[in-house]
Amino acid sequence: AGMDAFRAANPAPDHGGDRGRDRGMAGAPMDDIATTLGITQDALRTQLQGGATLRTIAGDKVGALTTLLTDKANARIDQGVTDAKITAETAATMKAAVPAKVAAMLDGTAPAGGPGGPGGPGGPGGHGGRGPAHAMPSASGAPTTN
Repeated sequence: AGMDAFRAANPAPDHGGDRGRDRGMAGAPMDDIATTLGITQDALRTQLQGGATLRTIAGDKVGALTTLLTDKANARIDQGVTDAKITAETAATMKAAVPAKVAAMLDGTAPAGGPGGPGGPGGPGGHGGRGPAHAMPSASGAPTTN
Protein backbone atom coordinates (compact mmCIF):
# COMPACT_ATOMS: atom_id res chain seq x y z
CA ALA A 1 0.00 0.00 0.00
CA GLY A 2 2.80 2.42 0.84
CA MET A 3 4.59 1.86 -2.47
CA ASP A 4 1.34 2.43 -4.38
CA ALA A 5 1.03 5.78 -2.62
CA PHE A 6 4.70 6.48 -3.37
CA ARG A 7 4.17 5.68 -7.05
CA ALA A 8 1.10 7.90 -7.08
CA ALA A 9 3.23 10.64 -5.54
CA ASN A 10 5.94 10.19 -8.16
CA PRO A 11 4.34 9.63 -11.57
CA ALA A 12 6.12 10.17 -14.86
CA PRO A 13 6.90 13.84 -15.44
CA ASP A 14 3.92 16.02 -16.30
CA HIS A 15 5.08 18.39 -19.00
CA GLY A 16 2.07 20.67 -18.60
CA GLY A 17 1.71 23.43 -16.02
CA ASP A 18 3.98 23.68 -12.99
CA ARG A 19 6.94 22.68 -15.18
CA GLY A 20 9.85 21.82 -12.96
CA ARG A 21 7.75 21.19 -9.85
CA ASP A 22 7.76 17.74 -8.32
CA ARG A 23 4.30 16.40 -9.24
CA GLY A 24 2.51 14.78 -6.34
CA MET A 25 -1.02 13.43 -6.05
CA ALA A 26 -4.25 14.61 -7.64
CA GLY A 27 -2.33 17.42 -9.26
CA ALA A 28 -0.94 18.66 -5.93
CA PRO A 29 2.83 19.09 -6.15
CA MET A 30 4.85 17.19 -3.55
CA ASP A 31 6.01 20.45 -1.98
CA ASP A 32 2.36 21.49 -1.43
CA ILE A 33 1.58 18.13 0.17
CA ALA A 34 4.66 18.26 2.39
CA THR A 35 3.97 21.87 3.38
CA THR A 36 0.37 21.01 4.27
CA LEU A 37 1.68 18.20 6.48
CA GLY A 38 4.46 20.34 7.98
CA ILE A 39 7.25 18.00 6.82
CA THR A 40 9.90 17.98 4.10
CA GLN A 41 9.43 16.30 0.73
CA ASP A 42 12.25 13.91 1.64
CA ALA A 43 10.51 12.96 4.89
CA LEU A 44 7.25 12.40 3.01
CA ARG A 45 8.92 10.18 0.41
CA THR A 46 10.80 8.22 3.07
CA GLN A 47 7.61 7.51 5.03
CA LEU A 48 5.70 6.50 1.88
CA GLN A 49 8.56 4.23 0.78
CA GLY A 50 8.50 2.71 4.26
CA GLY A 51 4.87 1.68 3.80
CA ALA A 52 3.06 4.47 5.65
CA THR A 53 -0.19 5.74 4.16
CA LEU A 54 -0.89 9.41 3.61
CA ARG A 55 -3.65 9.20 6.23
CA THR A 56 -1.17 7.91 8.81
CA ILE A 57 1.45 10.50 7.87
CA ALA A 58 -1.13 13.31 7.94
CA GLY A 59 -2.43 12.47 11.41
CA ASP A 60 -4.51 15.41 12.65
CA LYS A 61 -3.84 17.27 9.38
CA VAL A 62 -5.82 14.75 7.29
CA GLY A 63 -8.65 17.27 6.80
CA ALA A 64 -6.29 19.89 5.37
CA LEU A 65 -4.66 17.28 3.11
CA THR A 66 -8.06 16.04 1.93
CA THR A 67 -9.03 19.61 1.05
CA LEU A 68 -5.75 20.19 -0.81
CA LEU A 69 -6.03 16.98 -2.87
CA THR A 70 -9.72 17.52 -3.62
CA ASP A 71 -9.26 21.16 -4.63
CA LYS A 72 -6.28 20.37 -6.88
CA ALA A 73 -8.10 17.46 -8.57
CA ASN A 74 -11.21 19.56 -9.15
CA ALA A 75 -9.09 22.43 -10.52
CA ARG A 76 -7.46 20.08 -13.04
CA ILE A 77 -10.90 18.82 -14.08
CA ASP A 78 -12.13 22.40 -14.46
CA GLN A 79 -9.07 23.20 -16.58
CA GLY A 80 -9.97 20.27 -18.82
CA VAL A 81 -13.36 21.85 -19.47
CA THR A 82 -11.75 25.25 -20.09
CA ASP A 83 -9.27 23.68 -22.50
CA ALA A 84 -12.11 21.80 -24.24
CA LYS A 85 -10.50 18.43 -23.44
CA ILE A 86 -13.64 17.17 -21.69
CA THR A 87 -17.32 18.11 -21.59
CA ALA A 88 -19.06 19.62 -18.59
CA GLU A 89 -20.98 16.35 -18.25
CA THR A 90 -17.75 14.34 -18.09
CA ALA A 91 -16.33 16.85 -15.61
CA ALA A 92 -19.36 16.44 -13.35
CA THR A 93 -18.93 12.66 -13.41
CA MET A 94 -15.23 12.95 -12.67
CA LYS A 95 -15.81 15.41 -9.81
CA ALA A 96 -18.40 13.11 -8.26
CA ALA A 97 -15.71 10.41 -8.05
CA VAL A 98 -12.99 12.65 -6.56
CA PRO A 99 -13.91 12.28 -2.84
CA ALA A 100 -13.79 8.47 -2.97
CA LYS A 101 -10.56 8.51 -4.96
CA VAL A 102 -8.93 10.98 -2.57
CA ALA A 103 -9.99 8.80 0.38
CA ALA A 104 -8.47 5.77 -1.36
CA MET A 105 -5.26 7.73 -1.96
CA LEU A 106 -5.11 8.66 1.72
CA ASP A 107 -5.56 5.01 2.67
CA GLY A 108 -3.00 3.77 0.15
CA THR A 109 -5.58 1.77 -1.79
CA ALA A 110 -5.92 3.97 -4.90
CA PRO A 111 -4.40 2.89 -8.18
CA ALA A 112 -1.31 4.91 -8.97
CA GLY A 113 -2.26 8.09 -10.78
CA GLY A 114 -5.04 9.24 -8.46
CA PRO A 115 -8.01 11.31 -9.47
CA GLY A 116 -5.87 13.38 -11.82
CA GLY A 117 -7.58 15.41 -14.47
CA PRO A 118 -8.18 15.36 -18.19
CA GLY A 119 -5.06 14.49 -20.09
CA GLY A 120 -3.21 13.91 -16.83
CA PRO A 121 -2.58 10.90 -14.63
CA GLY A 122 -5.89 9.31 -13.71
CA GLY A 123 -7.99 11.37 -16.11
CA PRO A 124 -9.33 10.79 -19.60
CA GLY A 125 -6.40 10.45 -21.94
CA GLY A 126 -4.05 10.08 -18.98
CA HIS A 127 -1.99 7.29 -17.53
CA GLY A 128 -3.88 6.50 -14.30
CA GLY A 129 -4.80 3.12 -12.99
CA ARG A 130 -2.76 -0.03 -13.21
CA GLY A 131 -1.56 -0.50 -16.73
CA PRO A 132 1.39 -2.54 -17.92
CA ALA A 133 4.37 -2.64 -15.61
CA HIS A 134 6.33 -0.30 -17.88
CA ALA A 135 3.68 2.38 -17.38
CA MET A 136 4.54 2.79 -13.70
CA PRO A 137 8.08 4.11 -13.18
CA SER A 138 9.86 3.84 -9.87
CA ALA A 139 11.21 6.90 -8.08
CA SER A 140 14.36 6.59 -10.20
CA GLY A 141 12.29 6.46 -13.39
CA ALA A 142 13.15 2.80 -13.99
CA PRO A 143 10.24 0.49 -14.85
CA THR A 144 8.77 -1.51 -12.01
CA THR A 145 6.58 -4.57 -11.82
CA ASN A 146 3.33 -4.64 -9.88
